[in-house]
Amino acid sequence: MNTKEPKCSVEEENTERLIGRANRLGYTITSIEIEPGRVAISIVPSPLFPYTPELDRDFETDQWRVQTTAYGALNLDNIEQVTEGYGRAAAMVRELEHATPRNVVNYHLTR
Repeated sequence: MNTKEPKCSVEEENTERLIGRANRLGYTITSIEIEPGRVAISIVPSPLFPYTPELDRDFETDQWRVQTTAYGALNLDNIEQVTEGYGRAAAMVRELEHATPRNVVNYHLTR
């Protein structure tokens, strides 16, 4: 009996890895669209990770940006969660910067 799973392309594996990394960092990738010369990625913070900032891409500079927010006065535990959230955001941006039209595939989250 042949139990080998069908092989994925490198691009498919990269896409799966990016989606999994996003999930571990507190984000959900809802779509990846290959467009001429760039990749459009829609990504949202997971409600399971408090204080995870939103991310967006400035297409004029082609850079990912982290949305900063003023939370007002917080206790130390909340400050640590904010700091962890920004750390996860920075790690996610580093991952997203590697996505190019040559190394990922189109993806749409199905509900």
